Amino acid sequence: MKWSSLVFLLAFAPCRGLFAQPPAAADSPALLINEVMASNSVSGKDAQGDYDDWIELHNPGAVAVDAGGLYLTDNPAQPTKWQIPANRPTLTVIPPKGYLVIWADGEPAETGLHAAFQLSADGDQVALFAADGVTLIDRVEFSQQRTDVSYGRDPSLVDQWRYFGLPTPGAANFAPYLGRIEDLKFSHKRGFYDEPFSASIRTQTADAQIYYTTDGSSPLDLKTGQIQGTLYTGPIPIATTTCLRAIGYKLGWLATPIETHTYIFPSEVANQATDPQTGAQVTPPGCPTSWGSVTGDYQVDPDVVGPNGKDRFNGLYANTIRDDLKAVPTISMVMAKDDWFGAKGIYINESQDGTERVASFEYIDPATGKTLQANCAIAMQGGVTGGGTSLNRWKTFKLSMRPRFKPRTDDGLPTGGPSELENRLFPDSPLTSLNTVVLDAVLNHSWLHSGTDQQQTATYIQDQYVADLHNALGGHSPHGAYVHLYLDGLYWGMYYLHERPDHAWAAQVFGGDAGEYDALKHGSSGIINSGVSGSAATRFNAMVAAAGAVASDPTNATKYQALCSLLDVDDFIAYLLANWYAGNHDWPSKNWYATHRNTPEGRWRFHS
Repeated sequence: MKWSSLVFLLAFAPCRGLFAQPPAAADSPALLINEVMASNSVSGKDAQGDYDDWIELHNPGAVAVDAGGLYLTDNPAQPTKWQIPANRPTLTVIPPKGYLVIWADGEPAETGLHAAFQLSADGDQVALFAADGVTLIDRVEFSQQRTDVSYGRDPSLVDQWRYFGLPTPGAANFAPYLGRIEDLKFSHKRGFYDEPFSASIRTQTADAQIYYTTDGSSPLDLKTGQIQGTLYTGPIPIATTTCLRAIGYKLGWLATPIETHTYIFPSEVANQATDPQTGAQVTPPGCPTSWGSVTGDYQVDPDVVGPNGKDRFNGLYANTIRDDLKAVPTISMVMAKDDWFGAKGIYINESQDGTERVASFEYIDPATGKTLQANCAIAMQGGVTGGGTSLNRWKTFKLSMRPRFKPRTDDGLPTGGPSELENRLFPDSPLTSLNTVVLDAVLNHSWLHSGTDQQQTATYIQDQYVADLHNALGGHSPHGAYVHLYLDGLYWGMYYLHERPDHAWAAQVFGGDAGEYDALKHGSSGIINSGVSGSAATRFNAMVAAAGAVASDPTNATKYQALCSLLDVDDFIAYLLANWYAGNHDWPSKNWYATHRNTPEGRWRFHS
């Protein structure tokens, strides 16, 4: 939803002269912390246009109160972490029964009221201290929060804190949820199984109902908010690879997130979508036979892992495939099959390249037992545009994808997921969180390529090798690893999972805010993001022009220094060496990223 300018006018309007009585002193204990938002994607934006976390103060009294000089903190042990500016009454006076919104974005230098800390959606606290920096006025502590669901005082029972599906920054709270349903507990963890079992699901919230699906679809219609799963009445038999999705629901209560647990039976994978008698493909239930101009490909190749050793390798790989499937981590992507393969499915329709669908992302590492799950948006990846395999859709049937961790898709549909994923996928990476990852199908130098020259030089490791080599040389390229991928429980092959070196990635690697960075892919026309004040293409072309000037006059020190002010030359040398050494032939006309921070010292850097 978008809040009218009137709401924020009430929150930030000049207040002196509007009241008969002068504002109370800043150390007045009358003020309350009234509402907090720890994960904001549409619930009010600041003057800079950002949807930041926010804290709302309320003056319940009959006299205006100036909050200037008070302290806000997210750590009561550090009560003076941020002081509300004093002597700025147009910003800080709260009228009787009024409200004041403070942005918790960690950017106190910005215009307006911006606290020097951010809130954590995983759980945090906010405390308000008097001007003496010692006296506690009010405090609230909260557990894990949902995107665009605020936590505030019940307007009827101000001592009770509730969740609000309709946040009201700068206005009175209303329509609270009656409570929050406790998280679902599954009897069996996501992962690999050899024997059938029955999965049970429970929640500690009395009288809550649980709805589930096993076909990949969501148990909740994300557009209408209506339940569409099967009511859980007892343990669910699991005898085959299954994607179990569930939600806890109770009328008037905040529902649980949609949780997904994928249970994989490795013994089935070798014979997936294969007739055991003829070896022909059998289209899996719920999947279309045709992908438009081609026949859908769901089969694990019986020429490689045929039943009873009847394959080209006399059972060499069929005998080990169960263990091979556990040799590297697994990614399970789950969503309604129509979103993959339907009339507007992103996998088979080139017209949908770049558009997003809501999906579940699971990471399962058999070696360590580490697992995680997050709801996210997903789009296709690849091609010159970066939005899909636009050069030739079916050059290979195995396509690349891009999971994006964000609370809403580009068209506004809630994902029910986080704004970023804690980076537990790439332990050697400097990134602490991930906005986007790429599931790279690895087309070049693979058996899947249509060209025999590519098939005969299959290596599969070249992309990550070049990135690792660049990093080892002191450069900056994405970290990655190899994984097995499943789509709605169907084995889809080995993929290369890696970071995407875009503007958000660059901000974590080099510092600053993502919005400051230009990011390009393939060339100046492939703009991922234009940083503040101008065009990424214009700035990139200026750097290229400076390089051209040096090439035409290489002994001119002035021209060389001009180039050095725009390009990190040492980093560029390391980048070139890594790609030349590996013989990367499908480059540099494409298959590269570049980023640049729009600050006086910012310079362009290239990433493999």
